Amino acid sequence: INYSTQPTIISDKNVSDERFGYSKFGDLDTLFDDNSTVTVTDASFTFFVAREGQGIAFHEALSAIDASTVTYQTVDGTMTPGIGYDAVAMAEDPLADNFVGSVTVNFPVSTVQNWIRTPEQNFGFWHIATHPSDGQQLSSFEAPIISRRPTLNFQIQT
Repeated sequence: INYSTQPTIISDKNVSDERFGYSKFGDLDTLFDDNSTVTVTDASFTFFVAREGQGIAFHEALSAIDASTVTYQTVDGTMTPGIGYDAVAMAEDPLADNFVGSVTVNFPVSTVQNWIRTPEQNFGFWHIATHPSDGQQLSSFEAPIISRRPTLNFQIQT
């Protein structure tokens, strides 16, 4: 769930300005009559790079985030590996500079399955720039072009 009103999510890293993006696909358990037995067999995340840049990784959040009130100042100091987010990225895409377009990265099946089976452990994920002086702008859930909005894709065993 993205509570912003902006059409992009910015993840950037440079000396004077580091910004983290955040996304959460909530209520996944409500898609199923019995979410406790769902077995995910494949999982991925599709996003649209709205403005060129390079390098991004997606890290599972380790605690609840109130996305309606969070700002850089309110998470500053807690955004360290192992505290604010899992130190091991769920997915990473180096993204060549000047690239604009759609990208799909694999997500861990076990993570998405856990989000479905145990929704109280679904804290979403952080978008963290990996290039030392560049970042990315991804289309957000509020992007005016619906086909550019991010999607969580998964298959289940039937």
